[in-house]
Formats: sequence, structure tokens, C-alpha cells
Amino acid sequence: MRNFGFFLIAFMSLLYMSSCSNQDQISILHSSNIASDIISFPLDSTQSYKLRFITQYEEDGIEYFITLDDNHPAFISIYDLVNRNLLKKIPLTYDGPNGVGIPTGLVVVSLDSIYVISNYLISLVDVQGLVMDRHRTIEDGMNHSSEGGMLCGYTFSPCTVIDKHLYCPSIPDRNPFTNEFFDGYALMSMDTEEKDIEFKYSYPEQHKNDYLLPEMVFFGIAYRDSNAIFSFSVSDSLYIYNLHDNIKTSRYARSILADKPPNKYRGSKDLEERWDYIRTNRTYSDIIYDKYRQKFYRFVSHPLNEEEMAKNTQLRRVSIITFNKHFEIQSECMMESGRYDTNRYFCSKDGFYVSLMNDDSPYINEDKWYFQKIEL
Repeated sequence: MRNFGFFLIAFMSLLYMSSCSNQDQISILHSSNIASDIISFPLDSTQSYKLRFITQYEEDGIEYFITLDDNHPAFISIYDLVNRNLLKKIPLTYDGPNGVGIPTGLVVVSLDSIYVISNYLISLVDVQGLVMDRHRTIEDGMNHSSEGGMLCGYTFSPCTVIDKHLYCPSIPDRNPFTNEFFDGYALMSMDTEEKDIEFKYSYPEQHKNDYLLPEMVFFGIAYRDSNAIFSFSVSDSLYIYNLHDNIKTSRYARSILADKPPNKYRGSKDLEERWDYIRTNRTYSDIIYDKYRQKFYRFVSHPLNEEEMAKNTQLRRVSIITFNKHFEIQSECMMESGRYDTNRYFCSKDGFYVSLMNDDSPYINEDKWYFQKIEL
């Protein structure tokens, strides 16, 4: 028995040293050391660099940079990504026979077949902006679905088509100050042929048990093969959901730069109190899959310190965690403050690019949109 005790202690020590060794092998980076090429896209008088949605699309070996401007009138812009030339602007209308609602996201099936996502409509448009097919995700005369609520096709929660099913994140139509909100579903599935709709996947228990904050209902999502990978704002884990067999798993994915989890919070109707909580606690947002390098990137917003709070600083510091395809952490990079707009980015054959159009950035202008390659 004594030998077994010695063996157990030795085994636990070995595990501890192994975990510490793995932690030591994770690189802590700063964007100023790994940033390289800067590229730009021309903007005309109708375009804004504060677009709601951007994506990269490849067809016949050619890469395209595609953006959605949701101003009225709304339009889709298609660029040649390599040469950065504007090739086409596709007009979109809110109402009428070709109305797509107020667009929030896109799924590019081909250059002549694009799904436009609004809160309650899914429309398939051609290269002229004409609606080829349209489906309302809730019943006529209603504003919300009790299960799925609003669709959210933003950059940080993109939609996709896998095996003739369109998947789109959704926000439940319930009171976000109640635990019942997080029993609602976070993902909508639509059969693109039969138009059957199904809502799937609820928030993790951590939301219901420890956190109750309307601003934390949003989440990041990425897709790899037949899996949807969720990054919820308060959770150190990533949640992997197999879209075919409904199997759910999770992987620990905590920021190396975070010394503790966010403080538990049960909600308040006071907006200023909620805002102060967000600024002083760590939260996660976007999760991106880079298919060209077979990596994941997860964005983390870090809490402001007492000095920053006293100065009423609005923007928190952002880092990016890099995982390999097995969800093992490889590095974490702290982004340079006041330089990047970490809400807008894209992956291409050439690399991972982040927008330089932060409100405080010297690159802001009305004629060009700048991105910088970050070599994670």
C-alpha cells in the first residue's frame, strides 16, 4: 500500500510538471512583433469602412473579398482580393417584391447566388440583387419566434451552408433578465430545399447559474467540417456541436493572460452598472476558423484597470488565442491598442488580416480601407 501511495504521488507530480511544461510552451505574443503586410481596398462615396459584414470567398481558384453595407440603400460589394479592385456592387432593397429586410449577413453560394440574412427573412438573390427565393423564418404578422427569435448573421456569428442546410445563429425571444432566456436556442437550421426550420443548441449552464446580463447574449461561432464551434462570452471553454448527430463536447480554452474568471453577476436594470461590469471583467467574443492554416482564433476582451476606469476609457484591450485543429492552445497575442478594429477581419490564402480602421487609428480616411496581416 505504501508503494502504491508513493506511485500515486509520483504520478500526480508528473502530471503537474507536464501541465506546467505545456503552459510554458505557449507563446505570449504582441501584434507589433508579428504584424507584417498592409493592404487596402478602395472606397467610393457610398461605402463605409464600418461595415456590418465582410467575408472572403473563393471560386475557380480566384479569391474575392465581399462586403455588406446595411445602410439604406443597402448593397453588396465584390472585390478581386488579390488586386483589390471593386468588381461589382449589388443593390439590395428592404421592401417590395425584391425586399430582403434590413440585412445583417451573407452566405455566398456562388457569385450569382447569395443568401441575404435579415432578422426574420432569408433571401436568395442573384448578381443583380433580384430575389430568386425568399423564406420568412416566423409566421406572418409576428415579429418574433418563441424559440429562435431574431437571426444574427454578423461577422462574429456568421451563417453557412453545409449539406444543403443553412445554419444561422439566433437570439431567443425572451426576457434576458431571466434564467428562462438561456433555455432558448442559439442556432437555426433551414433545409434549403424543403424550407423546414429547426432551432437547436442552448446556452451553457454557466450562463443560467452564474451570469445574467443582456449584453452577454451574443456569442461567436465558427464551422469546421460538420461541427459548429461556439465561443460564449463568459465561458473559458469552447463548445463543439456536431450538426449531423447532435453530439455536444467542450474543450478548455481559457486565455493565458486571464488570472481569474469573470465575477459572477445576476443582472441589473441599471445600464451604467452593467456597463461598468463589462469594462471590469474579461469576456470572449469571436471564434474564427482559418481553413488555409487549419487554425482557430478566439478573441478576448480584457478588463480595464483602476487607472483606465478613472480616465473613463471605453475600449478594452483585446488579445487573440490561437488553437490548432485539435483545439490545443498554441499562442496568445495581445493586440496593439488604438490601432486595430478587431470586429472586422478575414482569412485568405495569403494570411489572416485585421482591419486598421479603429476610431483612433491614423489610417482612417474616406478613400481606402486598410488591413494588416497578423502572422499567428
